[in-house]
Amino acid sequence: MPSVGSPPEDGLPPLVMGPESGVLGQLLAAHALLQRLPGTRTSLEFVTHALRIVPGILAAAARLPEEGIEVIDGDWRELGQRLPECRVDRTVGYSWNVFSGSEVLTLELATLGHSYGCLYALCDCRIAVEPYLPFLANLASSIGLSLENQANRRAAEAAADQLLATKLQYELLFQEMTSGFAVHEIICDADGKPVDYRFLRVNRHFEELTGLRAEDIVGKTILEVLPSVDRSWIESYGEVALKGIQAHFERPEPSLGRYYEVVAYSPRRGQFATVINDITDRKRQEEELSRSAAEMEQAYQREHTIAESLQRAMLPSIPETPGLEIDAAYRSASEASLVGGDFYDVLALPDGWVAVIIGDVCGKGIFAAARMTEVRSTFRATARLWPDPGEWLSAVNGSFAFSTDYSGFVTAAVTVLNPETGAVRYAVAGHPAPLLITDEGLRRLAQRPAIPLGVETEQSYKTNVAMLPPRGVMVLFTDGLTEARTDQEQFGERRLEESLPALLSRPLAGSAAWLANEAQAFAGGRLVDDTVVVLVRRSTPPRS
Repeated sequence: MPSVGSPPEDGLPPLVMGPESGVLGQLLAAHALLQRLPGTRTSLEFVTHALRIVPGILAAAARLPEEGIEVIDGDWRELGQRLPECRVDRTVGYSWNVFSGSEVLTLELATLGHSYGCLYALCDCRIAVEPYLPFLANLASSIGLSLENQANRRAAEAAADQLLATKLQYELLFQEMTSGFAVHEIICDADGKPVDYRFLRVNRHFEELTGLRAEDIVGKTILEVLPSVDRSWIESYGEVALKGIQAHFERPEPSLGRYYEVVAYSPRRGQFATVINDITDRKRQEEELSRSAAEMEQAYQREHTIAESLQRAMLPSIPETPGLEIDAAYRSASEASLVGGDFYDVLALPDGWVAVIIGDVCGKGIFAAARMTEVRSTFRATARLWPDPGEWLSAVNGSFAFSTDYSGFVTAAVTVLNPETGAVRYAVAGHPAPLLITDEGLRRLAQRPAIPLGVETEQSYKTNVAMLPPRGVMVLFTDGLTEARTDQEQFGERRLEESLPALLSRPLAGSAAWLANEAQAFAGGRLVDDTVVVLVRRSTPPRS
C-alpha cells in the first residue's frame, strides 16, 4: 500500500488524529517494568531501546555525566561529538535541537533539585513523535526520580551505618534529603506475625509528603496515628524488617488521599527504613493516558467499522459475462487504523467485451474509502468513451484534481477481454501486473513502467495485448496480498506464484477467497493492508 498522506483541505478528514493506542500501551508497560530493573545502566539500556517503539524515532541514547554512563541504541555514531550540552525547557521537560541536519529530541533526567543527565532521540519525523511528548517527558521525570531515589538510598544506608559514630553528620543528611525518610520498628503478635509498626525517626520531607508531624507520630504506632491505614503496608514492611529483604513498590494510601513510591530496607533485624516520594500527580497522568488510549482504541474501532462498511457497500455485483467466469474476494486490514481504499469493478462494454478494473487509493481510513468511491465512479462514467485501456487510464488521470498531496495517488490495472476470442488488452498505472496461469505455466503480463494516477496531468499509459486460452486463469490483485507478513517475512510473490497452479484444478467460484485466505493464514490471521483478488477464467468452448 502506498504511504499515508495528509488529506487535502477540501477533502474528507479522518475521524481520528493521534498515535495508535498500541504504542501507548507498550510504553506504559515499559514504564512499569522500568521500576523493577536492577542498576542504572541496565535501566537506561532498557529505556533507550523502548523509546524506539515510538513512530518517528530512529535511535535513542542516554548520558549521565556525573556517573560517566553513556548508552546508545540504534545507528548513532560519535554521540559525544554530535551532541553538545543542550538547554531543556524546564516548563515542559524537553527541547528540540538540530545537529548535522537531523532533529534531536532532548529530555532532561532531573528532579526539582538536581539534573542527572539527558535522554536523546534521533527523529526522522517530528510530527509523528509530538503526540507522545507528554508521556515521554513524564517518563524522563520518572527516571530522574528513580535516580534520585537510588542516590538517596545510598546516602541513607551510609548514614545508618555511621549513626553512632557520626550522629551530627547523619542528622544533617537525614534532614536534608530531598525524599521523605523514616525509620520504624515492626511490632509482632505472640505468633510472630507483624500487626503494627512504630515510628522511630522521620525527616522534614517525610512530614511534608504525608502531612504527619514528627512531634505527633514519633514513638507512636501507625494504627494509633492512622487507624484506617491499609493493612497491606504492615504486611509488606514486616517482610522487610524480619527477613532483611529489600522492597520497592507503588501504592495508594486512601487515608491520606495520596499515592506513594516507597523503597524499604532493613538496617537491623526488627527495623526497617523507608525512602518515599509522592507520585500522586504522576499516577493521575498515567491514568489519564490509559483512559486516552482506551478512548483512541474505541475511536479506531469506530472508524474501522465505518470505513469497512463503506467499502463493502461499494463492492460491485459481478454481471453475467457469457464466455467468462469471474470470482472476486475482498479482505479488510486487521489493524483498526489501516482500513483503506482497495477496489475492483467488472463492466460490460460494447461489442461483447468485458472490463475488469482493480485499484488501490493511497491513504487509510474513511478518507481513502471515500476517495475510492470517487475513483470507481470515474472509471464507470468514462467506460464507454474510452474502450482502449491505456487511453482510459489517461482519461481518468486527467480528471483528477492535482496537488502535492500524496493522498491523491491511485494505482490501477485495467483489463479488457473478448470472451469469444480470448483477446486481452490491458494497461497498468503503478499497480502489480496481472498474472496468467495456463496448462503451460505461469506468465506475468509485461508492462512498461508507469506512474500511479494523480501524479502528472499529462501522463499517458500504454495498452498491451495478450491472449487468454480456454481454462486459463488471469489473476489480478492489490499489494495487500503479497505484503501479508509474519514478524520475519512477507507472503511475497514467490509464495503467490507457488499457489497459483492449484487454480487450474479448482472450481473458480470461491477460489479468490481461497487465495486471499492463503496469504492471511501465512500471516497468522492478521492482514496489515486491505487485499482484493479478482480471478477471470475463459470458459471452455462447447464441442460442435
